[in-house]
Amino acid sequence: MPSSPGQRRRLRLIAVLALALLVRLGHWWAVREAPFVASLAVDAEEYDAWARRLAAGDWLGEETFFQAPLYPYLLGGLYRAVGRHLGAVYLLQILAAVAGCWALYRAGRTMAGERVGLAAAALFALYGPFVFYDVQLAKESLAVTAVCFLLWTLAAARAGGRAALWLAAGALLGLLALLRENALLLVPFLLPLAWSRAGGRAGFARRAAALLLGLALALAPVALRNRAVGGGALPTTFQGGVNLWIGNNPDADGTYRPLVPGRLVPALERRAPVALAERAAGRRLTPAEVSGFWARRALAWAAERPADALRLQLRKLAMFWSWYEWPDAVDYYYLRRLSPPLWLAFVEFGAVSLLALIGLALWMTRRRGTSAALPPALAPALLWIIGWTAATVVFFLFSRYRLPAMPAVLLLAALPLAAA
Repeated sequence: MPSSPGQRRRLRLIAVLALALLVRLGHWWAVREAPFVASLAVDAEEYDAWARRLAAGDWLGEETFFQAPLYPYLLGGLYRAVGRHLGAVYLLQILAAVAGCWALYRAGRTMAGERVGLAAAALFALYGPFVFYDVQLAKESLAVTAVCFLLWTLAAARAGGRAALWLAAGALLGLLALLRENALLLVPFLLPLAWSRAGGRAGFARRAAALLLGLALALAPVALRNRAVGGGALPTTFQGGVNLWIGNNPDADGTYRPLVPGRLVPALERRAPVALAERAAGRRLTPAEVSGFWARRALAWAAERPADALRLQLRKLAMFWSWYEWPDAVDYYYLRRLSPPLWLAFVEFGAVSLLALIGLALWMTRRRGTSAALPPALAPALLWIIGWTAATVVFFLFSRYRLPAMPAVLLLAALPLAAA
């Protein structure tokens, strides 16, 4: 039997990672023939078709990106290497998720100690929506893994202060933006993390510059590619302005409503905003101009109807923190009925959010000298939650859009578990 504390820690971590792996493999086996897993639809079908074109050699393409490109490009590389096998995609996503579980453990350990890291990893292993998306042809699984590594890197950068870590954090943020474009809006929330009293202004400038440089380096290939195909100055895609209008207009209710009712096919969703914007402008527009057209319309409406705009943001904020998993193409609750292992992944948003509130209360008691208080090193988790909430609510809501906030929420939720 292992006797040293280090051996016991390793065994506990291995047990948590094994649990994460087994639950996901069991879920995959249970739903392997289910609709939306064995057969694809909507966004998954679009990603698959895009990846097959890439695997056939069309790596540059001819149009400016409308959807985030990193996931289909990774799929294309996989298809080129092993052929089009959905099982290979799901297996790699499961393995990446287990790596993300380990990274969240390291993040929690760096920020708040061994117990918090292990508790956060255990919550990750059994968080049902994570398990659900790990066996979908969707970018959410990899986005969650990227966030886990980013939180760990930010924690290490704050602890060590080395510019290389801040550069790596910026690069990870850039890669996340190529999966979920709204990640770019988190830059002002993350820059304060580069401040420390010991380094002063000069140290802050060096660390912040390294973060921004890493971000720019990650985005540069896509920005150059978009410019080369005539898209203008677009570091990711041109759907930002479109999504801003969809989430902020006189008829918006916080959910997704296509510009042309009934056109939910990705190809039509891409063409409709271009056609409508060019018709209104009376001329051809570049993709960057299309995005700007819709963004200006959304901002103009908010300026003209500030009370309505505020009520809409509050409605979306309530939807973001709702315990219900708002479905997109695939219903979480439908597949949950088909998968006994997903029943075992019993940790869901309601329980996690309540635990995170308790963790936040521990932060508030810290000033009064409570021994179980939230360590100040957990600032990256709190700022990430605030930033991702704002960067999502400003557009529109599906529950999958809040998934990248959840690793940080799990870190707060781990505090009362670790204290207990």
